[in-house]
Amino acid sequence: MPTSYDAVLYDLDGTLLDSFGLILESFRHTRLVHFGDVIDDSIFRDGIGTPLRAQIGRASCRERV
Repeated sequence: MPTSYDAVLYDLDGTLLDSFGLILESFRHTRLVHFGDVIDDSIFRDGIGTPLRAQIGRASCRERV
């Protein structure tokens, strides 16, 4: 049994830190930069728990609001 560790990993996102606001702000910024608009946060909230690729795909294909 080791008595010391070379590294310690923490699951920060959603476990030790509430980063949901930062994630939403990142989605808003990305949408603004690449599409020139911002869509309703509910579109992103609806994707919670799905892979990021699916979330971004869904948000990028939506009609601009």
